[in-house]
Amino acid sequence: MAMWHERGFRVLVVASVAALVAAVGIAHASAEDGAAGAIDAALHRTGETPRTDASGAAGTTRGDAVARQPRILLVGDSITQGMTGDHTWRYRAYETLVAQGVVPDFVGYRTDTVDPVTKERLEDYADPDFDRDHAGVAGMTATDPEYDVVGLTAATRPDLVVVSLGVNDALQGHDPDVVAAGLRAIVDDVRSVAPYADLVLAEQTTTWLAGVPAINEQIRALAAELTTERSRVALARVPEGYDADDDTWDGIHPNAVGEIAIAHEVVAALSELGYAEKPPTVHDLPAPGPDRSVEGARVVDRSPTSLRLAWSLPRGITEVHIEGRDLTTGGRWTPLATSGWGAEEQLLEGFAPGHSYELRLRPARGTALSDERWTTEVTGRTPTS
Repeated sequence: MAMWHERGFRVLVVASVAALVAAVGIAHASAEDGAAGAIDAALHRTGETPRTDASGAAGTTRGDAVARQPRILLVGDSITQGMTGDHTWRYRAYETLVAQGVVPDFVGYRTDTVDPVTKERLEDYADPDFDRDHAGVAGMTATDPEYDVVGLTAATRPDLVVVSLGVNDALQGHDPDVVAAGLRAIVDDVRSVAPYADLVLAEQTTTWLAGVPAINEQIRALAAELTTERSRVALARVPEGYDADDDTWDGIHPNAVGEIAIAHEVVAALSELGYAEKPPTVHDLPAPGPDRSVEGARVVDRSPTSLRLAWSLPRGITEVHIEGRDLTTGGRWTPLATSGWGAEEQLLEGFAPGHSYELRLRPARGTALSDERWTTEVTGRTPTS
């Protein structure tokens, strides 16, 4: 199998315990979404009525579907929803499809992301210029969907449904057979109102977590079993080489590199169904962290041997990596500290009295460092006494 990328680097920062705990907290966060009302509003928002086949069932026949303008319903958890400040894999897939001349109409009942620190649902993307509709909910499981799949399918009338669920089931210890039954029920619910809709079932990328390999075995078996002539099912595979260190920021959620990897495999699955071309190998990978800087960096207190820094964290950033150099002696840049999860100040010690220091703050989300161009610099001088 060809690699989806040509990887030019590896992320070497070790995840903090706090980052992983926060990640699991997001995965288990309950959805306070008013999903039923939002689904009811979804059809009203479009100003359209559901298309039906000859029998009156919602959906489209294969001959009616416009291959280059597919309506795609994205069903998933926080990995589909995306973190605040992310591009999201949805954006990466959208851009890939548009570059191929496909005009995808993503459908769903929400357009938000989830903040990794506060767990708020926010309309905050690295680049909001794409079709942001989706049905991803942080914490959602295959065994207990957060909304009525039948109602959502009827409201959004998809030509294609991408289902990516199972990691939260693994985190909660659900039996793989039970997870498979939940995924089968979702497929049945879709087909009950959209009998001609095609589907993509996505393997779960976190293969290092207990239970996920067995769940993926079930997903592969389901994709093979459930495909029919009028409602085909393709499999979105785990990207080859997908790795907790390189492709996630907390061992669960994708960083910018992981987003590209997931999108590549989803588009590859769409190509098997005739909705897209086979995606190209990705040569230029971005820095894994979010594209944003800390704000208001300043020295707020000092002693002969210490400086205290403060700043404001932008949404989507969880911590700050701080380096410094002694301007008085012309010293080299040296790592000084990594702030705590969600912290907005840091005491730096071990300085020389009466020296001037240049400090730079590089944002990160968990293990995912932002590109150096998002670094903020500040200077400070320690008093002599």
